[in-house]
Amino acid sequence: MENPTRRSWPAEFQQAELPWAEPPEEVCEFHSPNDGELYARFQLQNSVQADLLLDEVFGLEPLPATQVSLALRKMADVLDSKREVWARLIAFEGGKPLRQARIEAERAALTLRWSASEAERVAGQVIPMQGIPQPVPADPADRHREPAPWAFTLLEPAGPVLAILAFNHPLNLLAHAVGPALAAGCPIVVKPALETAHTAHWFCREFAQIWRTLSTSTSISPVRLALWSNSQTEARLTDARWGAVQFVGSSQVGWSIARQVHPGVRVLLEHGGAAPAILAEDADVKLAARTLCRHGYFHSGQVCVSLQRVYVLRAVAADFIGELAREVQALKLGDARDEATDCGPLIRTKDADRIEAWIKEAVNQGAQVRVGGQRRGERFIEPTLIVGLPPGSRLAREEVFGPVVGVQVVETMDEAIRLANSTPWIFQASVWSQSSTQLRHLASRLRATAVMCNEGPSFRVDWMPFRGEGASGRGVGGVPGHVRELMREKLIILK
Repeated sequence: MENPTRRSWPAEFQQAELPWAEPPEEVCEFHSPNDGELYARFQLQNSVQADLLLDEVFGLEPLPATQVSLALRKMADVLDSKREVWARLIAFEGGKPLRQARIEAERAALTLRWSASEAERVAGQVIPMQGIPQPVPADPADRHREPAPWAFTLLEPAGPVLAILAFNHPLNLLAHAVGPALAAGCPIVVKPALETAHTAHWFCREFAQIWRTLSTSTSISPVRLALWSNSQTEARLTDARWGAVQFVGSSQVGWSIARQVHPGVRVLLEHGGAAPAILAEDADVKLAARTLCRHGYFHSGQVCVSLQRVYVLRAVAADFIGELAREVQALKLGDARDEATDCGPLIRTKDADRIEAWIKEAVNQGAQVRVGGQRRGERFIEPTLIVGLPPGSRLAREEVFGPVVGVQVVETMDEAIRLANSTPWIFQASVWSQSSTQLRHLASRLRATAVMCNEGPSFRVDWMPFRGEGASGRGVGGVPGHVRELMREKLIILK
């Protein structure tokens, strides 16, 4: 059971603190995933407050690109100037190990700066019209022809955006929602995971202060925080005034949201998957083990493209499994605020319950736990390596979203590809070989939106295309692609 004792809010995060609230208001309690103790109880917005917020947002005009660009760059400066505090808040609130949280804070600033650059270069395209058929003159001697029309497109904002975000990258997911939306000229309402609401609160407050100093037309910030319950959120999905609804989280919730959104409103979904890796018999097993360990256990596997399944040719299986086991054994499990921690807590106790059950299920079906496999306390699961992953187990078919990687020895590349393609998830994958021919062959046959060659499946830079298909989602992420998703292209014909 969680410890109900109220602890003092850490002084270093004073700027992120939400006012303490008591019933009968609808409240949300925050228990740090590191120690399970109660640090905050904040009020959720009621229907009147939510409707007032939306009326303000829907009343905003399209955002001027120059002001957006400057505001995003200033917000990036804020993130950089207080990077260590942001990182410590992420570790405290979301359970991401501190060293990894620092990387997230740095990436978030880069994401905002890239978005600022996109705002400055949003442009349509010129459509060639030369050579189109022209009417034949009645008089053959008349050589006059009408000039071809000019044709070009304009990119216009789709309209206000609702972004419903996950907990696992509380700052960079905010940057990936806010930056592209503003670059496209769209105001945005951010509904964060309530587990990481303080990060979102601080971000939105800082941005509002920046916007007020820059705006010449309105002091209303185009980035608004929605602390809504699930029922409040669902009640506002059907509003036809949204330009787009963006969701990051589980596929079950995402597809449910898509069914509720008003017809004609764009829906962008980023779910997850059960990312596979394939090792050919000429793979560099030491490099693969070192790299894939990082990609499987980063943030205790709570990443949408985290490595989950490895298919390795028998010729190199023993060496690879031995190397990977040594890497996993070296990982330190502990409090995310500890500088030495590699794997922190899971965000919720129920997630630890589920993962513990899935490990037991795989073992009952014949799998061997090579490393880890045990639960420690309410929210901690040891970094776990399973060998002989049963194809019918949930660890092989569903997204574990936890610190578990399964290895299956295969006899042929065809078998590896068949197993890798056997789930409904279509997202990022990884292949390992020293032959470019083999790499091209594997990449062409995998059902994936991105294939990383001699790199882990969760590799990402924030401006590259990033998207899931099938059960893994809909729409293109990455800053440039996301900006385009939030704009409408209008064709202009000028004669």
